[in-house]
Order: sequence, then C-alpha cells, then structure tokens
Amino acid sequence: MQTQGWVRTRGSPRRRAAIFELAVEDGWPPVGSERAWAFHLGEDRYRIDNPPWFVPDLAVGDVVRAEASQPDSHPVFKEIVQRSDHVTIRLICFRDGPLGRPGTRVGALHLARCLRGGCVCVRHARPRRRAENPA
Repeated sequence: MQTQGWVRTRGSPRRRAAIFELAVEDGWPPVGSERAWAFHLGEDRYRIDNPPWFVPDLAVGDVVRAEASQPDSHPVFKEIVQRSDHVTIRLICFRDGPLGRPGTRVGALHLARCLRGGCVCVRHARPRRRAENPA
C-alpha cells in the first residue's frame, strides 16, 4: 500500500522518503536534492534505511530530524540527531578519470570487494563525531 511518500511494508514500521537538499557546485552532484528511505520514529525523527548516493556525512542507521510542510508531503531534512556506527563510502569511476582507463578498474573493484569484506583503510579513515544530545 502506498500513499504520497509513505510505504507500509508487512511487519515493519512505516517508512518514508525524506528529502535532502544538496548544494550543487560546478555541476556536482548532478541533482539538487535526494530522497532517502527512513523509518518514522515519531515526532519529526527518522532512522535512515538506505545508503544515500549524494548526501554527505550520512549513513544507514543515522537518526535525523525532518519536517513535513503538509501531513501528506515528504519531510525535509533539518539536522542529524544521532549517528549510527555505519559510514557511507562512495566509489565513483568516471570514464575519463584515472580509474576509467583500461586496466585501472581492477584496482577499484578490488577496493570495493575489500571494503565489503570488512577491511579498513586506516590512511583514509576518519572518526565520526557523535551527536551531543542523542535521541
């Protein structure tokens, strides 16, 4: 059953697509906003349920505050309320970039497999700050 932004799945709380406005600089990202699925926790709080494509510093499990202007409209992101222990890593290979040349995609695929297997690249890892007032 689906009604304007709300989806009810069997045996789970309501999920809603929250809208995240994006700052576009020099044509990137290629969109001005992104929707991410989130479980409605009550009031204006939502737990992110899918990895975002373009929203920076947001991961699955993070709890955000988002407000809807109308009861049937999508809520719009306001702030991160609580961080999860997850991170989002984007690996984008452009055809005309360094990983787009023949033979270099193997390294990108190896990195993706390594990350999926739980490897940690200490050189590029950075700790995430926790919200000071968790919900």
